[in-house]
Amino acid sequence: MGTKIHGKAHDISIGGTDICVDSTSITQTRDAAEGTTNCDADKVFTAGMEGHSLSTGGPLEFGTGSTEATLAADLAAGAASAWSFDPDGTGTASATNPILSGSQIITSLAITAGIGGNITYSASHQGTGVVTRTV
Repeated sequence: MGTKIHGKAHDISIGGTDICVDSTSITQTRDAAEGTTNCDADKVFTAGMEGHSLSTGGPLEFGTGSTEATLAADLAAGAASAWSFDPDGTGTASATNPILSGSQIITSLAITAGIGGNITYSASHQGTGVVTRTV
């Protein structure tokens, strides 16, 4: 088994619309509640709530259906929307291409522009609920 190397193949969608990304980070977490047994002699840990967050970034284009329009509308809505991550961009889930999905709220959107340079964005997304892994 080797590491999957991504060129421009991976796909991420927000609210059902593909957005342009050159970097995606998905962080999944689970709390662990600490307790004791045997008259406080032994520590035990119990799996707690699961959570996740995402960050995306890349070149920014404008216009109807663009990454900027999708992210700005999602941020303005202030409500959770669906997201999905497809590692090879084919839309076909398999053991070697597990598609991750969930629900998120965009918490920040930063746009960077310089004269003579590319216009880029970075966005932070707070996950709501759990991440689903489809193979």
